[in-house]
Amino acid sequence: MTEPSIHSTVTLREITKDNLSAIFQLKVDESQEQFVAPNTMSIAQAYFDRERAWFRAIYADETAVGFLMLDDDPDKREYFLWRLMIDRRFQGLGYARRALELLIAHVKTRPGAVELKTSYVPGENGPARFYQKIGFVETGEILEGELVTSLKLAFKEGESPPPTLNTPHDEVRQLLQKFQDGYSKRDTSLLESFMQLFGPDAELEVIGTNAVKPGEGEWCKGTSAVRDLIAGDWEHWGDVVYDVQGANIFVQGDVAWIATSGTVNDVFTAAETYDGFIDYAKELIDDEEVSAKSKLLAMTQTGNSLLSSLLLPERCIWPFRLTAVALKNNGQWRFQQIHFSFPTTGMPDERIIPEE
Repeated sequence: MTEPSIHSTVTLREITKDNLSAIFQLKVDESQEQFVAPNTMSIAQAYFDRERAWFRAIYADETAVGFLMLDDDPDKREYFLWRLMIDRRFQGLGYARRALELLIAHVKTRPGAVELKTSYVPGENGPARFYQKIGFVETGEILEGELVTSLKLAFKEGESPPPTLNTPHDEVRQLLQKFQDGYSKRDTSLLESFMQLFGPDAELEVIGTNAVKPGEGEWCKGTSAVRDLIAGDWEHWGDVVYDVQGANIFVQGDVAWIATSGTVNDVFTAAETYDGFIDYAKELIDDEEVSAKSKLLAMTQTGNSLLSSLLLPERCIWPFRLTAVALKNNGQWRFQQIHFSFPTTGMPDERIIPEE
């Protein structure tokens, strides 16, 4: 076998059982051991993080001369040079630069890639100057005691980064957007298809603004109760707007937590307020399980709140909050639990007046 030279062709190759032993035998100089982990450790880490670790042997012609590993996370659109080493016998021949050029070419094919980051331990005989010559610039970040540096990927005229993949966060946000679309249309003929956004009946739970006890009133359990609650929202609420883009979304595996705000743009007329209170009072009076004292207190409190609200403008924007849990099943995100909450369960005592 010809001894590798400065003129050798550098390639990146998969590591298999046939070349694994040769990769394990590659080592840096003792003075460099503090800067890079042994290949045995790197490959072990790769196998415990297979979804993100992209690793290759560096070959000069037919001789294994080094190793590199990329932290490849298209979901986060982040690409990080995790490891790069050249055996002490083959340093100074330009293999590291040429291997890194091949890696950069690979990264430029990855979804949404615009930069490549790496980090290094500062010190004498360290790789700082090497990365600087390539074009990496320090970001000021420190990662586990190492200095983080970044290379902005350059694309030729007519080239551009590949389109980004839909991340789990994007998919969950799309679920929330479909929820918004249903509340925007408020078309009860579309209610059955809208219910496809929700999970299995036995585990489904939606907690409305007036919920008190699980399974009663607006504390809805199961598809039928949730459907009735949403139908009531569409029929009686005003224009609903959720902050879809500003929603806080946290995803762990097949579970997502969502928190966002929203507003109802509605009109509270005096006539509707009076009629609504009379209907409420009649229903309360007919309830034999409520004592006369409790009825009087409830009607007095509610009546005073309604009278106070009539002093405010009829049209207003009423803010509320929404939190939810979504689960992914058979590749589809669905709501499993939703909780609506207004600042108050009565008429809004503070109103944002919409601009005319």
